[in-house]
Amino acid sequence: MEKINASHLIRLKHLSGKIYNKTTLLCICAACCNFGFSGCNSQTLDTTPPSQEKTIENKDYQSMKLVIYEKTFDVVLENNATTKELIKLLPMTITMNELNGNEKYCYLDTSLPMNPQRVNYINTGNIMLFGNNCLVVFYKSFSTNYSYTKIGNITNTTDLVNVVGDSYVKVEWNAS
Repeated sequence: MEKINASHLIRLKHLSGKIYNKTTLLCICAACCNFGFSGCNSQTLDTTPPSQEKTIENKDYQSMKLVIYEKTFDVVLENNATTKELIKLLPMTITMNELNGNEKYCYLDTSLPMNPQRVNYINTGNIMLFGNNCLVVFYKSFSTNYSYTKIGNITNTTDLVNVVGDSYVKVEWNAS
């Protein structure tokens, strides 16, 4: 572990490898302070890269795979109630419809726990829940005012936009 302070936060990388912008980092620092930490200057954060990540108690919730037209995409999952319930539904194959030239969605027959938050910006590869039963895979980045429950992120989005195409697509959801 490396001890970091606020000046180091600019270089802090998210587990997916993306670099946070200054606004996001200030929010993270403020959240740390709100949760009773003594401050970002003395807070020790784990900056271990994902390949060296510590084992999570229940590994089943750590990752999954999406298969679209025989192309496999690895997904790093959020550790939340929504994801835990989604995993119980796997494996499943669903038809996901096109919307707005940037996402594929499918309404499930069952409701999942939700904790929607306004995300402000969608990144290519984000997987989220809209409402309590609509799975969404985003294949382009854009700004949004909608609220979603985070499920996970596709780790390698190369070719995602080409693979999903501009129509409906069958997607296999498998636990890793």
